[in-house]
Amino acid sequence: MINKYRFLYSTTVSVLYNLMLAMISFMLCRIIFILENYRFFTDLSFDKLSLMFKGALYFDLSALLYTNLLYIVLMLIPLHYKEGALYQKITKGIFVVTNIVAILMNLADTVYFQYTNRRTTATVFKEFANENNLGGITGIECINHWYLILAAIAMGYLLYKLYRKPHKSDVICFSLYYPVHFVTLAVMSYFCVVGMRGGLGRDVRPITISNANQYVEHPIETAIVLNTPFAIYRTFNKKIFVVPTYWEDREAMHRLYSPVHIPSDTVQTRHLNVVVMILESFGKEYFGYFNKDIENGTYKGYT
Repeated sequence: MINKYRFLYSTTVSVLYNLMLAMISFMLCRIIFILENYRFFTDLSFDKLSLMFKGALYFDLSALLYTNLLYIVLMLIPLHYKEGALYQKITKGIFVVTNIVAILMNLADTVYFQYTNRRTTATVFKEFANENNLGGITGIECINHWYLILAAIAMGYLLYKLYRKPHKSDVICFSLYYPVHFVTLAVMSYFCVVGMRGGLGRDVRPITISNANQYVEHPIETAIVLNTPFAIYRTFNKKIFVVPTYWEDREAMHRLYSPVHIPSDTVQTRHLNVVVMILESFGKEYFGYFNKDIENGTYKGYT
């Protein structure tokens, strides 16, 4: 009886199984990342790592769903034509290729992290836009970190070999097939949105890179919680902050307004008010009065 109606759930089970394989590859990349960059993390304990890996599930799931969005749609679209052998070969190819790209992004960042101490974001494309020797640099790093290349090949091979195709049924009852698959698509779409956002509700905003800080004690440790595909997806097409230039002519600005007010010498002082000035982040080095021994007593500071 169960095998008779396998065409109703076989595709969904296969999608969930394959996504689980991809999720495991994300976690394996994180373990490799920690082992390769362990010297940058001074006090990792079991409790801290447990919290980090717990938080990493949200970011991995979000990146996983973004990465495999096309695959999920192609597999769950309620059309019986998708049960064909050629269609399944195409979807398998899409799944394997897209997830190998995600694996390569994570492993490449395992090396690049040593220079930036953070996960790579979409700004990397602008940073290396005018780099003429990028191929040579990449080749040298591939030779120096050959074991990461082997790890990528191994994980890609396992994704290919362990990939599960839906069971092909000889007889399909269309009166059941289409309603069930429409409902399945609707339910999976809902959970995909929840997973991409990192939760759902009025008080839950889509997770961003900054949310990783709640699972760590030191900012550099956010690289363990995050993954590179997520960091790139969330910063793609984002405008980089630019310091605004409101006035090019400083003298023209001062003619219009100056924060320095010099009272006239003819004004008679009236001792009516006591003014208390509180200066925040104004250290000793800013006061010439407290630094009379610097520069032979000529140091004036900023006062």
